[in-house]
Amino acid sequence: MIGPDGIIYCSFTTGSPWTGVLHAFYSNGTIKWSFHTDEVIQSSPAIDLDGNIVFGSHDDFVYSLYPNNGTMKWKYGTGSWVHGSPTIGTDGTIYVGSDNGYLYALYPNNGTLKWRVSVGAMRSSPSLDKEGTLYFGTVDERFYAIYSNGTLKWSFKPKDYSGNWGSTAAISNNGIVYFGFQKRYYYPEGGWVFAFDLNGTEIMRKTIGNDGVSSSPCISSDDTVIIGSEWSKRKGPGNSWTFPGYIHAFGTIESNEPPNPPIITGTNEGSPGVEYDHWFRAHDPDNNPIRFYVDWGDNTFTNWTREYASKESVVMEHKWVQSGNYTIRAKVKDILDEESDWGIFNITIDGPPTVEITKPIVGLYIFNQFVRPYLLQNLRRPIAVGKLDIEVNAFDDESGVDRVEFYINDELKFSDNAEPFIWTLEQDNVKFFSIINIQTIAVGNDGKSASDSIEVRKFF
Repeated sequence: MIGPDGIIYCSFTTGSPWTGVLHAFYSNGTIKWSFHTDEVIQSSPAIDLDGNIVFGSHDDFVYSLYPNNGTMKWKYGTGSWVHGSPTIGTDGTIYVGSDNGYLYALYPNNGTLKWRVSVGAMRSSPSLDKEGTLYFGTVDERFYAIYSNGTLKWSFKPKDYSGNWGSTAAISNNGIVYFGFQKRYYYPEGGWVFAFDLNGTEIMRKTIGNDGVSSSPCISSDDTVIIGSEWSKRKGPGNSWTFPGYIHAFGTIESNEPPNPPIITGTNEGSPGVEYDHWFRAHDPDNNPIRFYVDWGDNTFTNWTREYASKESVVMEHKWVQSGNYTIRAKVKDILDEESDWGIFNITIDGPPTVEITKPIVGLYIFNQFVRPYLLQNLRRPIAVGKLDIEVNAFDDESGVDRVEFYINDELKFSDNAEPFIWTLEQDNVKFFSIINIQTIAVGNDGKSASDSIEVRKFF
């Protein structure tokens, strides 16, 4: 807050444990005076009609200080945090909310109570229209219009929204009230800006965040409404997250051109069943917000997303179930539904070869001949007497199979690069009467591989 004499008033948190201090600075940055409270000060100071400095503190008090030396004129206890900034009425009345659930009207000369009304915990400041009516939101899911005598004009409770956590309403010259609301912690997406007329009729609501709207809207000279919000989103591969802030402007759009086609980047090859990140970025010549539509090329789609800023990089993940060559197509449209042309990106999904040991199966083999299955169901290994062919079925629809490698107890014994893939386990390959692990690895022409294994009890 800057006084009419150019003195700057600003609050700080200091010390351990935290306490609050309000400084008065000269315009050259030197301190004129300081005033300390027992708790944090998050309330911005206001200047009343007599020039006194009024603010609240987390020590549960509202303070009035003389501007010349910072000494206390009076203080008023509310019984809980005073988080929002006081608002000064045209008659000098000081309006301020508290976490104890009341809006207070205080006389400015001595800080005594004029009236109070139960509304719920307040973190924002009340805003005044030309008739002296106060507009404000509360933490417990309501927005109020209160006459200057403390009686209710109207209230609004949007379903499933968690309330107002610091967004002070702005009132336009034509009588439109704008304010922000937060989401509940369990709400999947939230953070809204609302617009109401002075009689409580809803004119607009729009989702502008998913982590909150604590920002207070402001209105420019051409009636453009500007408000900030916060989104949480994945920054990139892995579990890294970022929490970007956005500035939103609502007003008349005088001209509009369609957005440019999006640019798509990311991996251009992968394996089936694995999620891959791709980045989408598009420019709108009018700098309007844009939404994305993605055709992943496998008969699945990402329908129009939320709004993003022009030139913002947006990461999306997708997995392709089947091997093949796919074309990712994406387009964007702006807030006037002007669509871009398609952006194109190609990706090849190629899985490892398929490999399966088809011989031996569980049962008894004598000199490479299958004799019979086991009578005892608890026997789960093939038994081989004499030599035994190990037969493998391997194929790769995309790149083809380069070779199949045969291992005994992790030692490479044979590599076969032509179908049928067979290797004969001879008597001298293993010790007499032993359990051996046979592993086969199929290697595709693209270098990808897959394996299968089986345990065999070998007699000789």
